[in-house]
Amino acid sequence: MRTIKLEICANSLFSMQMAQANGATRIELCENLEIGGTTPSYGCLKLASQLKTKEVRVLIRPRGGHYCYSPPEIGQMLLDIELVKSLGFEGVVVGALQADGTLDEAVLKKVGAAAAGLKLTFHRAIDASSNPFEIVKRLIGLGFDTVLTSGTKPLATQGMETIRQIQQSFGHQIEVMAGGGIDPHNAVALLQNTDINAIHLSAKNFFPLPNHWHTEKDKTGASMTTLATDPEIISGLIDQLALAAYKIS
Repeated sequence: MRTIKLEICANSLFSMQMAQANGATRIELCENLEIGGTTPSYGCLKLASQLKTKEVRVLIRPRGGHYCYSPPEIGQMLLDIELVKSLGFEGVVVGALQADGTLDEAVLKKVGAAAAGLKLTFHRAIDASSNPFEIVKRLIGLGFDTVLTSGTKPLATQGMETIRQIQQSFGHQIEVMAGGGIDPHNAVALLQNTDINAIHLSAKNFFPLPNHWHTEKDKTGASMTTLATDPEIISGLIDQLALAAYKIS
């Protein structure tokens, strides 16, 4: 069997616990998946540091939107990294670009200094960049051990050729991890067509509270559902991988 890593993007303590209990290799911890993820609150991080049983890397992203950060936002990111480090997490997930789509190396050097001793993942900011291959080359020099990408497409299944090329060029120097719309139905094909050894997904689903808000709305029409990691999606994915001779480690 071929061994791969399964990273679950968990948007809460509940999601983190579901990922840990159902076979994830590691967790990317964040909040606000609806806008692509932001850094978790202090309370979430404090409790997560006590509850984690697997490797957890924390997303360092002060807001949604583009990846060009102002000096105050950079300062916030560096302070968040200091907190994550002090709480004993294994790594951080971060990304920063300049307005022309090139890598913001000045910011990432500050990140590297603040995160000394932690593992570093560069997130899907690479998919918004002007030259992903050049960025991966530079990330290796900056000490990143993982890059998360959908191959510059909305979905990883649409960017398979680019992911395959990145893996072929740099997979011996950095972990190339695919993310973006991965589910139990497409994961095997993605692995087979790219030769990567790591995949990333949130396995998210909407969970309604069946009693008072059985219509999934309140009287104003606001949603009364919660978005969280669904263990059944993880189990279904692992089953499909096993059928194709892939094992999670």
